[in-house]
Amino acid sequence: MSHPRLTAILAAAIIGSTSAITAEGAYTLDLSGGTLPAGVSAANATGQLPQASGYKRGYTTDGWCVDRYADRGYVALSPTFTASPTPCSNILRLPAIDIAEGEFLSWQALSADPYRPESYRVEASIDQTDSIITLAEIESEADQWTPHMVDLSQWRGHQLHISFICTSTNRYLLALTEVRTGVPQGLSFHVADLSQVFSGSEAAEAGATDYPLRMLNTGAPLSAGRITLSTPEGEYSAIGIEEQWASGEWRSITLPAPASLNTATPCTIAYEDGDTRLPLTAKTLWCSHFKRHAVVDEATGMWCVNCPEGNLELEALQHTYGDDISIISTHVRDPLANDDYYNALGFRSIPRMKLNRIEASASADASGFSDYLFTPVIAEVQLMPATLSADGRKASIEAHVRTAEPLDNSTDRYRIGYVLTASFNGGANADGWYQKNNCTQPSDARYYYLPSTILGELARFDHTSLTFDGAFDGLAASLPATLQPGEEYTARWEVTAPELLQDIAEGRIVAYILDTDSGEILNGAEISLSPDAPSGVVDIESDRAHGCHTICRLTAPDRLLLLNPDSEGHPTTYCIDAFDLQGGHELSLDGTLASSCEVRLPLSRGIHILRVSIGGTLPQTTSMKINI
Repeated sequence: MSHPRLTAILAAAIIGSTSAITAEGAYTLDLSGGTLPAGVSAANATGQLPQASGYKRGYTTDGWCVDRYADRGYVALSPTFTASPTPCSNILRLPAIDIAEGEFLSWQALSADPYRPESYRVEASIDQTDSIITLAEIESEADQWTPHMVDLSQWRGHQLHISFICTSTNRYLLALTEVRTGVPQGLSFHVADLSQVFSGSEAAEAGATDYPLRMLNTGAPLSAGRITLSTPEGEYSAIGIEEQWASGEWRSITLPAPASLNTATPCTIAYEDGDTRLPLTAKTLWCSHFKRHAVVDEATGMWCVNCPEGNLELEALQHTYGDDISIISTHVRDPLANDDYYNALGFRSIPRMKLNRIEASASADASGFSDYLFTPVIAEVQLMPATLSADGRKASIEAHVRTAEPLDNSTDRYRIGYVLTASFNGGANADGWYQKNNCTQPSDARYYYLPSTILGELARFDHTSLTFDGAFDGLAASLPATLQPGEEYTARWEVTAPELLQDIAEGRIVAYILDTDSGEILNGAEISLSPDAPSGVVDIESDRAHGCHTICRLTAPDRLLLLNPDSEGHPTTYCIDAFDLQGGHELSLDGTLASSCEVRLPLSRGIHILRVSIGGTLPQTTSMKINI
């Protein structure tokens, strides 16, 4: 298995073109020969060398090289794993390009390791002089191919020497492709599909649910046409293009999609104008009594040479389902081993995974999960924010349960089950913390470049199960003898941090309603056990505006203003700083808080430290750990 094998019904396929179509004579960086072409130079300005032991391929002392990546053929790569606190300065310089009216610079890039986001800037010198302009600066590139466009019209009639400069500090690998200049031509879009697969009875009652998109016009300006949503029955909704849509312009679009109880609805988004129809993206939506939150159990091991293939499967699931799926990875015969849990899964080889503990779904990949995801959801569990003990060792958990139909629980058949999980990084010198790797195909993404023994510092062990009690038998008598629709039932329990966690706040709770007769999970939920958010911070959630986990949303409620009235009547101010676990400063954002506000933080998936300072007459500064 060299590529995530999800069925079409699982995947949100991006069909539309993702690169600009440029005019004749425009410049294109041609890497098809497997080397940098004539006139293109690479330089390692700092002289820092990547650690050769971190690479099976992609290693170079020149800052940039060319190799294959997934389905993109040959791309430009900058290795940045240096084990140094000094930023890289790896320069990829294009030949001199004469800029004409209406031309854009466009490219696509990604961070090969989703937990080690790359940074870079795009610069240009003008007319062979020392005058340098910055065209773009990317602080945290996504882990899926992301398009970028810069309007070069203001430099028409000039000659630009454009450089891509990777500035990452001890990351892993920046990939770059589809680099070109020219006037965008024709009809072309990049689509970020933000729709959620699952919805509950509220959508069924309304008869519709939202299908949000973000779209980048990578072609010529548009002033006509429509974005449509169709089902097998025909067109359901549409939004007309009433104002000119400029080349390089992002737009947010939300279309209504039909929702009917216990019904799967295939939806196709397209651009239409007269006889022209360009499919853009497609996804099957499922509406039931409650929104599904699926639980996937994975059996894995650091010594397992094929387990990285399982990681790619799970990452593909998370890109499709986002927060509506929880992953529980259970290790065997390694420093994170949870043998009781592994034995209860009933697997005889790894990697293996199953959905909602359904035995028939067990496989080495997730290709058959769709057969069980689009089934009625008759129960819901919601987790309240955890209460942590003063010594940091315990957490009190509260779950609320509802059902869509009467359930006889006189035999204690239905119970709350739970697992405590956490994520771990091996570190540079951790004995035994490594991952074996047998991936050899370009489609294996970053694992194609990682060596057969992945160093601890580059090996992340995510969603790892740490507990067993309550995971398969559930908590006895945690639900009443009869469960009635319209009633809400509460279950409470306490969790103690195991030895692998210094603090309970490092963990996450995955809880679920367990049918102990079949061993299957009816529905699940997940919360982080991070310390209480800073005063006024009510919510942090993922926003996959670029098809990945790169943005957090942080909302502050009105009660914050009661704590921080400004004596002069000015809005309260805030400042948010983000740091990685090594103490590196990732970003700083500030603003005003008129009542409540949304702050978008371009952070990659992984663990970050947020320091939130709230101004006013009673300034507060609080730190918190978040796991995206």
